[in-house]
Amino acid sequence: GIGGGLKLATHLLHDLTQAETQAWLYWALLPPAGWNGRAGLLDRAGSTFQPSKRFWSFVQFSKFLPRNSVRVSAGGGSLPFAAFRNPQYNGITVIFLNPTEQPAQETLELRGWSLERQMAFRTSEKEDCATVPLPAESGPKMILTLEPRSITTLVAQIRRIR
Repeated sequence: GIGGGLKLATHLLHDLTQAETQAWLYWALLPPAGWNGRAGLLDRAGSTFQPSKRFWSFVQFSKFLPRNSVRVSAGGGSLPFAAFRNPQYNGITVIFLNPTEQPAQETLELRGWSLERQMAFRTSEKEDCATVPLPAESGPKMILTLEPRSITTLVAQIRRIR
């Protein structure tokens, strides 16, 4: 369930923000039978395999953090998050975790920059990297509702405000 996905996401977020990790490789796609180490990214379903919530949590980081992204300093917020900038296409990616049982609102505000063409994706108990509807307007500030026990990734282009 989502508990394993949130555990992996918390570990990834910690490594990327506190441990100054430069890259992250999760190598256990399928754990060998009888292995009591890390769980794999895929779960057995009879004679087939299906993506686990760990897989979809990993996607929230790996799919939306392009090569050459740089973690940027960000403060505030009541829940764990990390922000990254990709100067190649003037983009920003912010990953939010809500491990609580209640929905939460987080405000993202960029001083001197406008958020444009924003998209958000969420993994929760019921969703697997699903698109989250967002307001169409651009601007330096956005309020995002985070579902309980979820990982939400916001991707946007940014433009300097003069």
